[in-house]
Order: sequence, then structure tokens, then C-alpha cells
Amino acid sequence: MNVMDLLHELEEELTDKRFGKKDPSRCIAIVEQMKEMLPAALDESDYIIQKQRQILKNADIVAKNTLKAAEEKADHLVGTTDILRKAEDEAKKMLDKTAGRCDLLVKKTKEHLDVMFVETEQFLLSSLNMIRTNRAELRDAMLIKIRD
Repeated sequence: MNVMDLLHELEEELTDKRFGKKDPSRCIAIVEQMKEMLPAALDESDYIIQKQRQILKNADIVAKNTLKAAEEKADHLVGTTDILRKAEDEAKKMLDKTAGRCDLLVKKTKEHLDVMFVETEQFLLSSLNMIRTNRAELRDAMLIKIRD
């Protein structure tokens, strides 16, 4: 069972009008289960962040290796003036192309990270708001029961 299932179950418990009675102990038990599950959701977020950092690190390594390969190829082509000029032009193109690819890869990775962080933030905010709402409803239900 996940947090959303528990929230749904809590909502059903709080809105159940079959007997006109709410079971606060059941509501509290559901909230306790949700509290136990939230650290797992936070751990998943940490795992996602760690994986994204690893992707950025790997992208940097690939970029460095590509630049190194381009530089080695340029060094190999050095010879006569004609060859040297051609090699310099080719090396510059390769470096520009590599830098462009690296920039694009870093940009895409950052955009992907941003989307994932936004989605994670929205999920956590939604869960927090639902918990707050359910706690308020639970308090109201308890006050009504006390008055009756």
C-alpha cells in the first residue's frame, strides 16, 4: 500500500456516513502508517538526486574523453604547413562540436533534473496538504463527537 492509498482510505474513513460514527483510532492508525511511509518517499527523492548527479558526472567524463580524443587527433595530424592548417581547422571544429554537444547534454540533464524536482516537490506538497486537510477534518470530527 502506498501513501496515496492510505490517504484515500483515510478520506473514506472520515467521510463515511453509514453509521454516522467515525473511528478516530482507525484514522490515527492510517496517519501513523503514512508517517512511516514518508521517509521512503524522501529516500526515493534522494536516490533520484544521486542518480542525476552521477549522470552529470558521467557526462563530464564523456566530454573530457571526447575533448582528449579530439586533441590527440589534432596532434597526430600536425606535419606540414598545409596539414597543420587543416588539422587546426579540423580540431577547432571538433572542439566546437564537442563543446556544443557537452553544453546540450548538460542543458538536457539540468532540464530533466528540474522536471523531476518539480514533480517530486509537487507530490510532496500535495501529500503534505492532504495530510494537513485530513488532520483538520479529524480534529473537527473529534470536536463534533465531543460536543455530541
